[in-house]
Amino acid sequence: MYPTLMPKLSVYVSDELWDKARKASGEHNTSQLIQRALELMVERESAGATYKESRPPGSEATLALLRGIYSDQARIHLERGYQAGLNYLTAYRVPWDDFQQLADRDFDLKRWLQPWFSAFLDGVGTKDWNPPKLPDWLVSLGQDYYLGEFAKPIDGDGFYPNRTYLQGFERAMRDVWRSVEYGPEAQQGSDQLPPMEEKAPF
Repeated sequence: MYPTLMPKLSVYVSDELWDKARKASGEHNTSQLIQRALELMVERESAGATYKESRPPGSEATLALLRGIYSDQARIHLERGYQAGLNYLTAYRVPWDDFQQLADRDFDLKRWLQPWFSAFLDGVGTKDWNPPKLPDWLVSLGQDYYLGEFAKPIDGDGFYPNRTYLQGFERAMRDVWRSVEYGPEAQQGSDQLPPMEEKAPF
């Protein structure tokens, strides 16, 4: 008996969706992650719809209206964050080693900055507390027209960006890094901000 030959498939998944899927599942093996996702989809379909999944009749039009309104607002924050990221890298040169650490952390700004903040706050409140000097590029990141209080080890009452703004900022940093690592063509396709007529997801 001959073994069953599995077809080879090419699947397109945006980098942003792929990163979210890996973080949500904790799985980094491509085959296992896709297989598990398909299994869950089949299990859900075979189980049938439940009352939690159904929507009230006639709600689709209202949902579409609200999605358009909030998507437009979300896109404004996303674009502001993206432009702020480009402006920051234009004004301040993050050393390549530190930039590479951001890439190693999947361009998660919080994970990238946390070690710096932990070192700064180590021993806070003690008599001999002597925090290390943060690099100029990191201190500059805490200005209100970049990341504000998000990029400071101790919060103040200044600007604090929302999640969508941060996503735009992270995407800008990722696009710049990839254009260096893989060439300008790496920015084409899914990594570009969608045209204005398309609705950016939350």
